[in-house]
Amino acid sequence: MAVSSAWYDTQIAWWENYITQYQAAMLAFATNGLQQSYSFDSGQQVVRVERMEAAKLGDVLDGYYNTYTMMCVRAGKQPMGLQARPDW
Repeated sequence: MAVSSAWYDTQIAWWENYITQYQAAMLAFATNGLQQSYSFDSGQQVVRVERMEAAKLGDVLDGYYNTYTMMCVRAGKQPMGLQARPDW
């Protein structure tokens, strides 16, 4: 069964939203030392992260980036791997 490009577009948009929201949470904690929690609406649920979980946010975000990148590769929107060229 082939997956349609529309399905990939929907998935990519969903991951972009989550990545953006998690980045906003990390920025809020980094710039406001008094902020103890951060909430955002993912479109499916309200997600709340606590300052004490801030260290885990980076790991979660890395996983989200990986999934997002694989979706882009599978959709043909991004080449797989690195492309090295001589710099001469």
